[in-house]
Amino acid sequence: MLMLFFGPPVAEAIENITPERDAELTSHVHTRLVAAILPKPPENHRKTGNDAVAPSAAAAAIGSAESSAPSRPVASVVTRWRSDPHSLGSYTYLPAARKRSGANGSGDGHGDEGGVRPAASPLDMMELARPVCGGQLGFCGEACHPDLYASVHGALMSGLEEGVRIVNLANERGVRHLVASSERTEQQLAREGDRACRQLM
Repeated sequence: MLMLFFGPPVAEAIENITPERDAELTSHVHTRLVAAILPKPPENHRKTGNDAVAPSAAAAAIGSAESSAPSRPVASVVTRWRSDPHSLGSYTYLPAARKRSGANGSGDGHGDEGGVRPAASPLDMMELARPVCGGQLGFCGEACHPDLYASVHGALMSGLEEGVRIVNLANERGVRHLVASSERTEQQLAREGDRACRQLM
């Protein structure tokens, strides 16, 4: 999986690309990115003394350094965060404390005349992520991770944590048939993530 994040002003331009051009753009970006990480042919490697630079792990994983150009992507998804009707450009943040103001300027309109709205904290995110209905309904996403909110990594990590919680809950309740194919522990998932990160470096 190749995930790419664009910031402004490129993100704004991508928002305006028609869906018909998505496949063309995705294929072009994929080809350029994969070509950038492919190892250069051996004659382009710098030599130190009489020894050539050792072949990279990427060359071993991908195959020959002289391999043909990367193939087109099998599938792609282009998201339009700003114009998506379910997000409309929203993101998670922790607001600071601020003075409350109601319709008449003296309160919040709900019986509180004035005062200060407390600042949000990571504890609020932990409360948002707390399972309900006896643990049968859980939540995950970047807004549920107290350290990695407002990031794709936070969404991924909270999803993994919730998945592990569900597997553990199923094991406690003796629901073996749901988890028979998913025997990976949290440590195994972490090791796999670390291994994938090392391969990308």
